[in-house]
Amino acid sequence: MQQAVKVTFKRPVKPDEEAFKKSLSQIDQELKQMTEKIENIRVKEVRFRDIGGVKVRSKDIRHQLDEIREKQARLKLSKQKTVDQVKQMEEAMKNKINEVQAMKKKLPFKSVDELDRHISELEKAVDLGMLKLVDEKKYLSEISMLKRLRKSFMDLVFQQLSIDSDKKRIVEIKSTLEDPVSKALSEQYDKLKAEQNSLRQEQDNVYKSQKSLYEEKNLLSQRKNEIYERRKKLQDEYYSSLRKYQEYEREEKQKAWEKRKLQQDEYNREKRKQIADRILEEASMPAFLEEIYTCENLVRFLDPSAAISETHSLENSNLPQLNIRTVLETDENFGTVLKSKAEREDYFICCNEKKSKTNKRNKRPSSAYVNGTGNFNIDMNILQQFSFVNVTPPFNHSEIPSCIENLKQRMVWYKENQEKTVAERIEKAKKEIEELEAKALQQNQEKKHVQKKTNDISKKETADS
Repeated sequence: MQQAVKVTFKRPVKPDEEAFKKSLSQIDQELKQMTEKIENIRVKEVRFRDIGGVKVRSKDIRHQLDEIREKQARLKLSKQKTVDQVKQMEEAMKNKINEVQAMKKKLPFKSVDELDRHISELEKAVDLGMLKLVDEKKYLSEISMLKRLRKSFMDLVFQQLSIDSDKKRIVEIKSTLEDPVSKALSEQYDKLKAEQNSLRQEQDNVYKSQKSLYEEKNLLSQRKNEIYERRKKLQDEYYSSLRKYQEYEREEKQKAWEKRKLQQDEYNREKRKQIADRILEEASMPAFLEEIYTCENLVRFLDPSAAISETHSLENSNLPQLNIRTVLETDENFGTVLKSKAEREDYFICCNEKKSKTNKRNKRPSSAYVNGTGNFNIDMNILQQFSFVNVTPPFNHSEIPSCIENLKQRMVWYKENQEKTVAERIEKAKKEIEELEAKALQQNQEKKHVQKKTNDISKKETADS
């Protein structure tokens, strides 16, 4: 048989708000730094977008260069004859230069002076007569050949002079082609060409950096997303723990409130039950007991010989059998049989001793027949008792019998209406109890509504957090 596993509920711990705010501040600082780096890259990317302007400028430069070329072509066409003449002269001069160079390669001497020195040396050797005949003939033959060669050298010099003359002529003709308009176009062309080369170099540099910037931006964006995930995870964990803690605290408060409410309801129910029992007990007591006692005492006061049984006066077979306390003859709460004037040693008419209203009414008066021929005196307390039972007091001895009869009739009326009055009081008490219960129920519902509204507000605040 497997042993049951005891599950223990662990009280949620309130998360540390200061530590959360500190960690969140650090993450926000990292996000700020990362955002600044990405923003710097975006500023550089603006330059990439500005490449479109560079391209427009490059296109404009190309258009201007084309226009300059067209203008130069038109100017060149207008001077085509001169250009052709220059070309012909340059071609002829080129041929002459080639011939001169070919002749120089064939000649054993580099210049006429060198040739003349060599001829002079040979002639001196022949004039000395020191040479053999064979050598002399050889020298003379060489001198004759060198003199002929000297003539070729002279032709070469003349040819070089002709070339120099042609060069000078070509320069003069070209100078006529270089007018201010052509020169301005050439300068503008060179300037635009230099700017075009600079723009191309700038574009090349930007394009080379563009890829690395994009890669750096993607890497920073990835890191920024990771920081965002860390921030979201931190917030989720904190607020999740906080909601659990608040939910637990709210449930504990709700349980404590319900417990207090049950205790309070139990206390209120018991209190209402006690009040209801007291109200029913008071309502179920026989009616008009005080009035009946007062009437009996007044009858004895007027006629001490009247035989009225107090015990019999309290018994009524028509009254309902209620669970109430038994009223004794000597119960001071419902009336006291007072001593007569003759029996009381401390009797004094103007007694200032304070008595309760009930005791005054229930106080048994002394006999009115002190002597048959004496004055008929009734003190103020006795008059109040007559007023209490709504019977006119006698003012002389002749009115005593009728007053006694009125008191007896009053007692009969009280006894006959006891049951009806008790029933009415019980019905009134029940209505009063029902009103108390209804009021208690309404108060209980209002408390529940207020508590429910408070719980709903607390739940909403927890959900919003």
